[in-house]
Amino acid sequence: MVNIGLRQRAPELVAFLGNYGRTYEQINEALLYMKDNDAEPPEAATWYLKTHESTWMEWVPSAVAKKVKAALP
Repeated sequence: MVNIGLRQRAPELVAFLGNYGRTYEQINEALLYMKDNDAEPPEAATWYLKTHESTWMEWVPSAVAKKVKAALP
């Protein structure tokens, strides 16, 4: 559920939020990665993007996914 103003101002963001989803298992896996590797959130985010590529690529347009993949270290 989003504010109608947001839908008008940021339709791409609303589309992303409509596609976004993670399981509790994935969240717990990321938290465990942070704990086991003494990792900060940015490092864990990079790990998540590399590890769960097939999941997050469904959340964004293919052009955006290509840019994200190219930017990963």
